[in-house]
Order: sequence, then C-alpha cells, then structure tokens
Amino acid sequence: MRNDDEKGIPRDVYEEERDGFRLFCRNETNDEESGGNTGDGARVEGRESERDETVGGTVESDTREGNVPEGSTPTLDNQTAVPEQESHPPNETENISPQAEEPSNESEEDTDSEILSEATKLLSIKPPTPPITPLAEPKHLMTLPWPVRTRIILRVLDIKQKDAYTSLEALSPLPAILRTCQQLRAETRRILFLFPLRIRTPLRSDIGLVTQWKRYAINLMYGSTINELRLVVHVVHEVFFTNPRRLANAILAQPGVSLRSHLLIPEMQDDVVTGLHTTTAPVLAHRTARGRTDVATDGDHPQHNLMRFTFAPVNHAHMFAWPAYASVAFENLTIEVRGAMAWHSYSFAPRMQHHRVLPIVALIASVIAHRPVLLKSVTIMGLAVYEDMFSSMWEAVPARTPITGVHWLLDELVAYPFAGAEGMTEIMEVCFDGQGGLMKREREGCLWGVRTKMQWQARVMKERWGKHSAKWRFVR
Repeated sequence: MRNDDEKGIPRDVYEEERDGFRLFCRNETNDEESGGNTGDGARVEGRESERDETVGGTVESDTREGNVPEGSTPTLDNQTAVPEQESHPPNETENISPQAEEPSNESEEDTDSEILSEATKLLSIKPPTPPITPLAEPKHLMTLPWPVRTRIILRVLDIKQKDAYTSLEALSPLPAILRTCQQLRAETRRILFLFPLRIRTPLRSDIGLVTQWKRYAINLMYGSTINELRLVVHVVHEVFFTNPRRLANAILAQPGVSLRSHLLIPEMQDDVVTGLHTTTAPVLAHRTARGRTDVATDGDHPQHNLMRFTFAPVNHAHMFAWPAYASVAFENLTIEVRGAMAWHSYSFAPRMQHHRVLPIVALIASVIAHRPVLLKSVTIMGLAVYEDMFSSMWEAVPARTPITGVHWLLDELVAYPFAGAEGMTEIMEVCFDGQGGLMKREREGCLWGVRTKMQWQARVMKERWGKHSAKWRFVR
C-alpha cells in the first residue's frame, strides 16, 4: 500500500486488484457511520483509461457523493470497472501500473509527466490488423476476356496455330461447347471463318450417319459460304501387299477410290515403264482372284517382302463432292497434292517420257472442268520439283485459240480428255471381253462431256484470261 494521503485519497478507501483491474473501494463500516451512502461509492480506475489525465491519478470528489463517473458501468459488489486494453503486453503495462513502489525522491510532477509520456506512447501503438481478402467471385466462360475465350475455343476445336486450318473430323461429332449458348456459337463461327476447312477424305458413295453429322456440322459452323476450302488429293496412290488376292481390297481402301473409279496403271518391263492402261477395281479383282501375279509391280519392298503397286485416278471430280453435298460455296481453293513424286523414280521409255506428269495433269484438268463459278483463287501445293514446270506452262497459255504448239505440257493438258488425241493413243484400256476373260483395246470417247477439242481449248484459255477467272498458283 502506498501513502494515500499524499495522493488525496481518503483513508476509508482501500485498493484491491481483481481480474486485471485495480479497484478502489470504500470501507462499508465507515460508510454506514457517514450516513450509509455506499450504493454507488465504489470507483474503479483502469490501468490505461483514456479519461485519466495521469496514470494512477486522484479520484474525483463526485465519487464520495455517490455518483458514478460518466462512461462507466455499475458492476456487482457496488463496483465500477473499466477494462484494460488487451493490445498492451503485460510486461509493459506493469511498468506503468499505479501499483508502483513507494515514490522516489523526485518531484511528483516530473514522475507524472514521465508516466504520461510513456503511457501515451504505449497507447499509440496498435497491433497490425491483417488485411481482409474478399472471396474471389467465380468466373464463368463469358466473363473471360475475348483473347482467352478464343484460345479456349481453338483448343476445344483442336485447331493448332501451326496448322492454321479446321479439320472436318474435328467437327464430327460437334463439340459440346457449341451447344451452350448462341453467343458462343456466333464467336465460334467467327473464328472458324478465319481458318480454312480441310477435308482429308473425299465423300464416299455410301452415305451413313457419320456423313450426315459432318454435313450438319459444316452447315452449322459455316452457313452457306466457306472462305477457303483445303482439299487433300492423291494424284498417285501407293499400295503395299504380300498376297495378290488382297490387292483389290487394298485399292478400294484408298481415299476417293470406288468400284466405278477408272485407274491409270503403268505397265513395267525390266523396271522400265513401257506403257499405260486404264482399268477399274473390279477388273483388278478378277485378275487377282486366283492369285495371278501378272499385275505389274515395281519389285519387292525392302521391308517384310512387300510388293509395291502404284496407280493414278483418271478423274478427280469427286473432290468437290463434299461442298455439293453440304450445299456450300467457297471462294478460295487450296489443293494439297499427295504422291506427286511417286512416278519420279520410274524409268520411262523414250516415247512415254511426257506421260510422267500425267497424274498431275489429270488433277488440273479436273479442276478446270468442275470448279465452282464464284471461285477466286486456286493454289496447288506439293508439286515438289514440278513447280516451275507447271508455272511456266500456265504463264504460256495464249490469250486466243488455238493454244497448242506453245508448251509441251500445255499440249498434254489439251489432249488429256480425248482418248483418240495425239499423244494419248499409247494409253490402252483393259476390260472384260464378255466371256469372263480380259481384253486390251483402244480407248474411246472423252471425259466430262467435252465434245470438241476447240471447246476444251476455249475453256482452258478462259480459265487463264477470263474476266471472272480464278488466280492460279503452283507451290512447291
């Protein structure tokens, strides 16, 4: 106990500490003698109350009169308590507690000012408040930025930037993301319009459910117009086989080949191409039904003793079957040529040298005969060493008929549809003789309904110099 008289505290008031509070209580015996005025006489002084001017200061006189100081709350046992701030460490608050030792010899004013400055310093220190991080709202696809949604759509459609095309196989079955809402479908169509539609396999004659789904996907994604159509066309097919009986099935398994397809087959003797003939898949099946090996091949393949057999389609009109089936138009056509170098390694007889590039000529003639009216550009890529040859041929096309006698490759293009034309008489036809056997004869007629040679020359010339003709490019 410290000297209360020096602080102005009456002797009938004693101090007590409960639950971290310092309590000043009046002696009940003395209160009864003074008139029983004890109901509200207790006063509690918090250790660091902001209302005290000094820590451990004097008690006002209104306590004696029975009034509770403003801002305090009466508690049990006729006491009023002010809670201490929990933010101060215990060791620091004990230094400024009114329960100090006996006052030193220093003056009272200096001690109070020193305690006041230290208490003010402690009161100004507040514990760091951790930042409140609001919960992130869940984001759905439509709230993402447009570039992010574009990448997601490209990933769903399996469109790679290095390929820069949309495969027809990727649209069947139709991705589920396109059935979410109209906005996503519109954005997907906008993206697909920037990439060409690539068709790797031509339309087959047996139309099934998968084919119908692909047509539905084309109409849904592109509408009635495709900006660019990219087609994969095999000008020469290569078939490897061990058993001749399975050769016909291997031929029919090639893309774009059916029972009605006419095939151009080289005739080889001593690894030299001595002639060409046309035939059909049923004729080849008849020739190989009993294991006959008179089908010309170019020797053994170095692996697994496979025989290599090559043939070229006579007509490529089927490459435009998909756009016709889906009823869509396209403005730009890109053809990826496969097998352009398949006959390059063959040794041709001198009179057959100009027929080495006949498979590519057949492709160009098919495009001229069947191309859509609104076509703006035609790009033929994959020609390898024949790029410059066909580019010079196209530049040499005259602006008026006749167009023959200018370039040997142009003469090959002009004569190709006609079986009896000069240069095409070496090509024979193998067919049935009506008695179950096979026969070889000269070809007859012409392709694509062309009646005269001049009519075909005019069509080729118009394709090169016409007002609404497409721009042709030949790429290596």
